[in-house]
Amino acid sequence: MDVAYGVESRKQAIRILDNQKLTLITQYDELTQDATEHRLVLDAINQLPKDRRCFRVVGGVAIETTVDNVKPQLEMEAGKIKDLQKVVEKQLETINQQLLKVKGEEIPKN
Repeated sequence: MDVAYGVESRKQAIRILDNQKLTLITQYDELTQDATEHRLVLDAINQLPKDRRCFRVVGGVAIETTVDNVKPQLEMEAGKIKDLQKVVEKQLETINQQLLKVKGEEIPKN
């Protein structure tokens, strides 16, 4: 009976880790999409004069500003997104190692 309990708890741990992994992959994909959008906008506004008027959506409201004002904010946000991607990558790596450990497989060494 102990063996059956061990197998069930192991299966449950694998399910939980798989769900966490799926959540992290989804977050990473969203961050990648956000990073791509920020890069596209930055590429577009780099070609514009600094005093050119533009609109930035903040909290669902379009705010009129200039390219010179919005560019540093976009660059800062793009940097934060990259930092978050690194955090999620590390979390994914940890989850993958835990999954290997629970499944009883050897953890590959880099």
